[in-house]
Amino acid sequence: MTATGLRVGEDRKIGSEEERLETGGMEIDSALLLFRASSRHVLKAPHRRACRDPRGKAFALHERHKLIIAHRGAASPARENTLEAFRRAIDLGADMIEFDVRSTGDGRLVIHHDPDISGRLLRDMTLRDARDRARSAGFRLPELEEVLDLARGRIGLDIELKEEGCEGEVVLLAAGALREEDFIVSSFHAGSVERVRRCRPGVQTGLIFNDAGALTEEVLRGATQWLFPVESLAGGGLLELMRRAGKKIAVWTVNDENRMKRFLDDDRIDGIITDRTDAALAVRAGR
Repeated sequence: MTATGLRVGEDRKIGSEEERLETGGMEIDSALLLFRASSRHVLKAPHRRACRDPRGKAFALHERHKLIIAHRGAASPARENTLEAFRRAIDLGADMIEFDVRSTGDGRLVIHHDPDISGRLLRDMTLRDARDRARSAGFRLPELEEVLDLARGRIGLDIELKEEGCEGEVVLLAAGALREEDFIVSSFHAGSVERVRRCRPGVQTGLIFNDAGALTEEVLRGATQWLFPVESLAGGGLLELMRRAGKKIAVWTVNDENRMKRFLDDDRIDGIITDRTDAALAVRAGR
């Protein structure tokens, strides 16, 4: 996940009803009014039932157990989006790992954030070529199957689709390796999220966004269970709008400890995505 192009008032308070955010010319208060005007009833948040933690412990996706999601794994000192970073997230006790999926030119699903490795596009390389190039750059490029094998029975996954067109194969592999409750498939692309849902309706899906304009009435009323707002959008009227629509909410990318605590203390938020997994776990433990 990468935040781009947002300007937010510096003096706002997270979760404050008086907060007014302006993003791309759209005021949150206006969005809230439009949503209310367009519906005759307020969508109610569903009752949150207990889920099963991948490590075998029961937890509930609400304020009693806010999720700590390791952004591209626990990447320090390991490199992000590598098996080493994912193993460290497991060892630290994170609830989930967020990572990025792309396709090579020969159709292999690999874990990498950027569309290229050292200037050459993944879609223009075979898996073998991509791995050779990654090795020259000092890291090993994992395949999706390896991550699924590593995670099975140990940790939940937030599988972010960085490009469109691979939804069916990702869902097939993930659902074949894991229980549906143990992973989420997410994307900035609403079309990808919808294709995942059509492929397998039982799979949890999430829409990632860094622009308030992405939060349309169609999204709010749709079947997508999770919304992933950038940190600067997780407050005031917009946050209330998401919660009233019955969505689960995980905020990215939260690295400041004071803001971690504020989000973890907010009953409307289900979890945070962070580069600082160890710090977030310590903050949660100290609440």
